Amino acid sequence: MIKRQLEDLEIEWFLAGFASLPLSRVWFGDHLALYLELGQFIGKYKHSGRSEYERHIFLGYDWTLTDCNGETLRRSDLVGESITQMLNRSHVRSVNLDLRNELLVEVKNRCVICTIGTGHPDWSLYESPNKYLSIENGIPVLEITTGN
Repeated sequence: MIKRQLEDLEIEWFLAGFASLPLSRVWFGDHLALYLELGQFIGKYKHSGRSEYERHIFLGYDWTLTDCNGETLRRSDLVGESITQMLNRSHVRSVNLDLRNELLVEVKNRCVICTIGTGHPDWSLYESPNKYLSIENGIPVLEITTGN
């Protein structure tokens, strides 16, 4: 496993790779963690059988969605089907980090999904199953896992 801190320009380049991809699947994990699957269907993961897409975004336990009317809803206000309907057939417009390293995902229908941290942002951006960006001790870190 390789871990390294990224420079600002590298972070911007990594985040830009998520823009313009279609939202292919939206689903919830434990405790309403939100998963956004982006791009084309690639296949199934060997161990879990779960579908694999080009890239995916994990938003941890606490996040909000601001809809196209400017109304902000917390994750607890949303039911799985309602958020799926809001994001259905959309594309990612941009992915950014704010000054506290919270993740902001804007989709083309003007919805914005934002993580809400308590000083410990909880999100991950997966470029592939073996390569992802997350926050570790307040610092954006790229992690690449290699074979056993």
